[in-house]
Amino acid sequence: MAPTEQCIIHGGKRLEGRVQIYGAKNSALPVIVAALMTSSPNNGSIHELQNVPDISDVRSLLRLLSAMGCQCRKKGYLHINSENIHSFSTNFSPPSLLSHNSSSDEYLRD
Repeated sequence: MAPTEQCIIHGGKRLEGRVQIYGAKNSALPVIVAALMTSSPNNGSIHELQNVPDISDVRSLLRLLSAMGCQCRKKGYLHINSENIHSFSTNFSPPSLLSHNSSSDEYLRD
């Protein structure tokens, strides 16, 4: 709703319930890439991220990471194992993995 709009509820009943808040699309890509640059004493190169939105930029980045050797799967949460990631050039962006309007490859460039 715009700030000037109102939501008027009639009926004399209390309004209650739950709303699922989904992950922010603008922060998903940087969070995924940042997770790859970390390691945990307990999990090493295994990363689990919750609330990652199912959008084309995220799917493109996951295809790119898979091509580089990461194991990616999404079942309730995003599970990335970067243990077998191999070296790559920052110019590595196969057209078959990234769409022309995708911003996924921007996080892998200088």
